Amino acid sequence: MSHHVAHITGDVAGRGLQAAGILIGAARQHAARREARRLDDLGAAEALAVELVRVRRIAAQAQAETRRARQETAALAAEISHAAARADRAEAALARLLRAIHA
Repeated sequence: MSHHVAHITGDVAGRGLQAAGILIGAARQHAARREARRLDDLGAAEALAVELVRVRRIAAQAQAETRRARQETAALAAEISHAAARADRAEAALARLLRAIHA
């Protein structure tokens, strides 16, 4: 009977080791999946950071272009104002000339 008990004990011990091996393997697989997800998340975060830098650069360029366009618009508006004033003076001079001719 002792041989039978030893056989059962060995079988139970073997199954216990097998179960422990399965649990350890499952724990390692879980850890590997978590690490893979962490690395994926890290890669996604890095890609997002790169994209954020790119978008900020584009926004800064757009702001600079807007400033230049506003400056050019202001300069053109000043030129138009000066041209309108010259046209008013020329029209007034022409009116005086016509009055002098008809007088």
